Amino acid sequence: MGQINISGTSADVQLKSNNSITANQAFTFPDTGGTVVTSDSDGDVEITGNLEVDSITATSGKFEIDDRGTITRPGTGGNYYSLGNFNNSGTTSGATGGRLVLNSDSSGSVDTETIALNGEDGSAEFVGVITASSGSGDNAKKVLIYPDGGVVCNRTDSGENKTFNAQLNGSTNAWIRADGNAKFKSTNASSFFIDLDPDNSANYVSTTNADGETESVYNGPQLDVKESIRNMQAALYRLKAAVLIPDTTVDQLRLRILEALETITEEVD
Repeated sequence: MGQINISGTSADVQLKSNNSITANQAFTFPDTGGTVVTSDSDGDVEITGNLEVDSITATSGKFEIDDRGTITRPGTGGNYYSLGNFNNSGTTSGATGGRLVLNSDSSGSVDTETIALNGEDGSAEFVGVITASSGSGDNAKKVLIYPDGGVVCNRTDSGENKTFNAQLNGSTNAWIRADGNAKFKSTNASSFFIDLDPDNSANYVSTTNADGETESVYNGPQLDVKESIRNMQAALYRLKAAVLIPDTTVDQLRLRILEALETITEEVD
């Protein structure tokens, strides 16, 4: 096995041949000079031109680049993160785009995909709660989007500013404020209830919601608007019929009016 020694002040640089290779190996140095790294190095490597690599295999705690350009950080049982050209399902079939995936390591191994950003169609997937906040705690301005479909907008002002605006071509058609007031251009509902005594704390009960949080829910008297309107319409029809009966005395008319209004008995302040 041949060897070339380049002497230095305190040590030599040795270029050794390899008897196991079966073809000539060429190392071409650039015209402007530079450094060729052929083994592990703890120093920095600076490249001002293009670098083309088929793949980089990860060692412990390092990232990996495969021959498709996918960057991953391997862990036990899976990758902590990956960035590459995939479709929304994480495969390469059909239409694809850049896809960033983050996974959790909750039990010593990578087991759950928690966040995925899909370049194919611009969609994003989150397993947990999406939070946009200016601080922490109940008194912070924040918006929470829950995986079960719940949305919470928390304000710290007087509540008169809108937390939700529904607009069509820039024009607001509906809004909801943090203090409970709302405005709708029109409504279409099968039923509508009005809390008759919302300021009375005795009309509230504590319950636990799906997120395990305790909240106060109104459990007091209510007005069923739909039922009330139907009762009033029916009473008016009966009242009209009573008045149209000919040859009716005053006492008979009075009795029939009372019968017509019999279902309207509840007094509401």
